[in-house]
Amino acid sequence: MKNKYEEMGYTAFDTPETGHVTTHDERFKNVNVTGYDLKNSSAPAFFTLANAGWVHPEDTGWSGWKVVRNENDQPRMSCIYETSWWHSIEPSPQKFVGGPFRAAVADFTLGMSALFYKHKFCPMTSIHVTYDKPVEVGQVLETLQDTVAVEDNILTQTAIQRVFETDEIVGHVTVTQIIPK
Repeated sequence: MKNKYEEMGYTAFDTPETGHVTTHDERFKNVNVTGYDLKNSSAPAFFTLANAGWVHPEDTGWSGWKVVRNENDQPRMSCIYETSWWHSIEPSPQKFVGGPFRAAVADFTLGMSALFYKHKFCPMTSIHVTYDKPVEVGQVLETLQDTVAVEDNILTQTAIQRVFETDEIVGHVTVTQIIPK
């Protein structure tokens, strides 16, 4: 049964369990990505931070991605995350999503976008994230890729972070990445 985000075209991120990565496609197991061996027991550290499914599966919320088209019909990456107390750095009661989580979401979204765009891992050389407005625990955080530019083997991307339900912009992101030759 699809949830409301899947009905809007989002694809859920698999939440790995301790010791193995779940996937519906055998092609992605034991894959060598430009010199990085990904084994069945390997899971991106981001999954631990974003989903924490192996610690508090009942508190993690839903996360997923989809490609959207901008006003110029260019494809852009959108990632959404239902936030919970786990994503806050405050002592109890947690009211606001923490900056480290928001930066990790931005890093992951634009890293994944570069992987789709260039079909290879592009190491990030800088990231700048602004926190213009707070995000409350329980709101859905969207990171939406805005621009993509390539010059001299350097990929520069920007994104906005916004509250999914209201489209209120809460921050901006700029990253640069090296495109391997």
